Amino acid sequence: MLSHRTLRSFLFVPGTRTNLLSKALATGADAIILDLEDSVPPAQKKEARELVSIELARSPERLTFLRINHPRLGNLDTDLAALARHGAQAVMVPKVEDARDIEEVDARLTAHELDAGLEVGAISILVVIESSMGLRNLFDIGDARAAKMTWLVDGAFMQLADAPALECESRLARTHGFNGKVAVHPSQVKAINRVFSPTDAEVERAQKLIDAFREGESRGRGAIEFQGMMVDYANVRWAEQILSLARR
Repeated sequence: MLSHRTLRSFLFVPGTRTNLLSKALATGADAIILDLEDSVPPAQKKEARELVSIELARSPERLTFLRINHPRLGNLDTDLAALARHGAQAVMVPKVEDARDIEEVDARLTAHELDAGLEVGAISILVVIESSMGLRNLFDIGDARAAKMTWLVDGAFMQLADAPALECESRLARTHGFNGKVAVHPSQVKAINRVFSPTDAEVERAQKLIDAFREGESRGRGAIEFQGMMVDYANVRWAEQILSLARR
């Protein structure tokens, strides 16, 4: 499972326009979302699945998301049939409102993983909450597979011409605990990556925390005092994520 990797930017590519994929990759987006849902006209869903299937099969080393249609629309099996036989992919489930939506996806992903010779849980699920009902049922929605995700992703900003507002919304999302944001156009990726990247001060503090902890660990300690607070291995993992982001 690739849910341990922090992702800042998620750029949509319509399933019918996979010819744009090379341009999308050149933006520096941390992840690409191949879309079978709202950006694809109903009459072109079949074509989109075929094109997306080809692209997913070509990307066994690069984490790629597949946004499917809502499970209750009756297209779940045909949407998931686009998945490749590797683990470098994840499924974005839109408009989730209760646990049944995820249970259906989870069961079919398990069958796909077993058939492909993958570890169960290798393909991650990104749950998208788009209604008050989904928010109300969020605790129950977090099933075993979805609950392991470390991606907390802010939704799309649709006003392409208002760059200052995009940056403001991104900073607000980061303040509220989100670690990434969806981009609907290549022009948005740079600003999103910048906002969700650690500052110089955050990088410096993370390195000092790791250094201090390793020194304490060498003396048999699993928790130490650092800058007035107690830190343990959970804090070290957080600091390592900060340094990993800074190296991108």
